[in-house]
Amino acid sequence: MKKISSFECGDMLVNYYQNPIGGVEWIIVPKKKASQVCLPIKKKFDSLIQVKLLGDDYPKGFATGSSMRNSETVKSLKYVH
Repeated sequence: MKKISSFECGDMLVNYYQNPIGGVEWIIVPKKKASQVCLPIKKKFDSLIQVKLLGDDYPKGFATGSSMRNSETVKSLKYVH
């Protein structure tokens, strides 16, 4: 993943990354541990923004009480700089 931004918030560091499919993810870490962060190799990605619009198909595997994350609208979101 490509780091696109970083912000200090007290003793924490907020890093934003663009994932390989174009979405944005973030991690929050203590500033003292920032140099020790090793991003995992992932096959599935979650967008920082989650939304389901009327008319979207329900996410695969949705059942009552389960998350509706990664809707078709979310999958179409891309970070543009």
